[in-house]
Amino acid sequence: GYNSASTPTFAKDSVTISFWVKPKQDGRYAAGCGASGGNNASVIAYLGGGNSGGGSIEIAYNHSQGIYVNGWYQNCPTSLQESVPVGSWTQVTLRQNSTTDALFINGVQTGTANAFSTQNIAGLLIGSALGSTGNGNLGDYNFTGEIANFQIYNAPLTGSQIKQLYLQGIDYQQVATSSLIGWWP
Repeated sequence: GYNSASTPTFAKDSVTISFWVKPKQDGRYAAGCGASGGNNASVIAYLGGGNSGGGSIEIAYNHSQGIYVNGWYQNCPTSLQESVPVGSWTQVTLRQNSTTDALFINGVQTGTANAFSTQNIAGLLIGSALGSTGNGNLGDYNFTGEIANFQIYNAPLTGSQIKQLYLQGIDYQQVATSSLIGWWP
């Protein structure tokens, strides 16, 4: 299944998305976006502008790339990726400021890229992709595994705050900040 949530309001290009993930099987290859052919991978989180051309962010999983991040409707750059194991819990955080996206795995920064535009974000899906539940392809992109403690902040958390999220463990509620705007335990 997946969770379709209302879109939390956050400042343009200033967001942190953090969650724990346990893939149960390898996801599918990503289509286009600099990856091998095939269909889209198993999508963990999709903040999307739909097909209207708005900015969007997709965080997904597949066996060749592990966790990876796409900026859909912006020529689909696959610019952040990191291997994670199947069958084990991993804490993943994507932090964005006005110029840079950074990926953290288990509290450690693993890479950076130019920031994706988050202008016109119109929806949030956790565990699937494609901007609205009315899209007939929705089930083709579902994530197979478990997702826990999904949090969205309307600010780029510091490296030490992200490390704190990891060290407190999977049941930890949130970083002591007023910028938490979405939480799905």
